[in-house]
Amino acid sequence: MKITYYLIMVFIVASFISCKNNPGQDNLSENGGLKPDIPVFVGTFTKKESSVGGKAEGIYLLKMNRDNGHLVMDSSVTRISNPAFLSISPDNKNLYSVSEISEANGPYGFVYAFEINKDNSLRFINKLSSGGSSPCHVCLDDKGKYVFVANYQGGVVLMYKRMPNGGLLLSDSININGLSQSVPGKSHAHEVVLAPDNRFVFVPDLGNDKIWIFKVDYEKGLLVQNEQAFIEIQAGAGPRHFVFHTNGKYAYVINELDNSINVFLYDSSKGQLSDLQSVTTLPKGYEGESYCAEIQIHPNGRFIYGSNRGHNSIVSFKIDEDTGGLSLIEHVPSRGDFPRFFAINPDGRFLYAANQNSDNIILFNINPANGRLSFNEQIVVKTPVCIVFKNQISK
Repeated sequence: MKITYYLIMVFIVASFISCKNNPGQDNLSENGGLKPDIPVFVGTFTKKESSVGGKAEGIYLLKMNRDNGHLVMDSSVTRISNPAFLSISPDNKNLYSVSEISEANGPYGFVYAFEINKDNSLRFINKLSSGGSSPCHVCLDDKGKYVFVANYQGGVVLMYKRMPNGGLLLSDSININGLSQSVPGKSHAHEVVLAPDNRFVFVPDLGNDKIWIFKVDYEKGLLVQNEQAFIEIQAGAGPRHFVFHTNGKYAYVINELDNSINVFLYDSSKGQLSDLQSVTTLPKGYEGESYCAEIQIHPNGRFIYGSNRGHNSIVSFKIDEDTGGLSLIEHVPSRGDFPRFFAINPDGRFLYAANQNSDNIILFNINPANGRLSFNEQIVVKTPVCIVFKNQISK
């Protein structure tokens, strides 16, 4: 009996030690080790530009706990001026950043190329002129062959070839102000978005109330105006950011100036858009000043979110899977001032709202059943304006 009792006690103690040394299986990788935190890069404003009083130092590296979504600031910071928008290459090797310098601080902005080191710090490769002032967006095609940049001032859109070392070489440049049915000097290109199949590029033009459409010639490295050259938005809307539904059938643009979202049917064979719906992003009865900013679709394709700067909220809508139409879910306070950007993490559990003027990022939990947001925590980051997650699986 004593031997049996002794063996039982040894088993209990050993099991306790095993549990202490091996946290829940959800936090284990396939090889049995602890899953690493996810690297998160935050773009910021470092100097005053028009209405932005930049306070930050450059590109910040944070770490996201994959279980609870919490962010912790890393010691690494890459010091460049106004890295207001960032994009990571599909193979995880490079990070690209615009340097959003306006006409008041120089004739041109810049685009930077960095190598992402093993410790996720950034090594400078090269920088090129953005061909205009206030470059506000950068992205890559899904194979990482080209990098695209939009300049807010002047309406210049650029296409850069991505070199073997990750550096950039100018491939093509289009000045929207020179296109037919564009009002000279009025263009404000705010973003470059590739279609799901990467054959077409869409450029929301806040100044002309249009979304311009281009074909991408990957062999020659050129942007060619599409047969449907643009779709016009309601006057004074100010189209800012644009996103495709996960099913590729619908597209959505958030309009900065009239605080609305337009819904489009998308013909992928021709790269054409047609109007379906327009909804306000603000609650009924609100009469204060506000400007829309970011728009994103939940990975499950059932919900879409937008940010209101001024009303200082994140608005959510349910997406009708049969029509692509939107119905309001809720408005949630962003718990800060001027939510210029927000990001949904890749598995759709968390939303991070970057409040530009209050120096904080707010983490919300997302209810996958109804799309509603609930407050989780606040992270202090000076003048945050962009958040990108490093992919965990290279393509």
